[in-house]
Amino acid sequence: MGRFGTGKPLPLRQEIKADGIDATRVVFKLVDQVGNLLPFAAEAIQIEVEGEGELIGPALISLIGGSLAAWVKSTEKAGTITITAKTNSQEAQPVVIRTK
Repeated sequence: MGRFGTGKPLPLRQEIKADGIDATRVVFKLVDQVGNLLPFAAEAIQIEVEGEGELIGPALISLIGGSLAAWVKSTEKAGTITITAKTNSQEAQPVVIRTK
């Protein structure tokens, strides 16, 4: 789970196959300074993917209940995928997924 402001984001799987088909989900949650979910937050989140992966779906998504999920699939080249989520005021720690 990704967090804005605190914590280290983790994808559902930290390694996927570099076959152009395998995918994993990353969940981001907007939390306060002590880690409490902000369920009434409805900010727009910009998802950016760099490296050997592609975002499945839109890059600009609104939070629902203070969280959102994004799917990322591999390319056919081994390496790493870096996923970053940003609001107008905050940025989550990048999520890194290996592709083999």
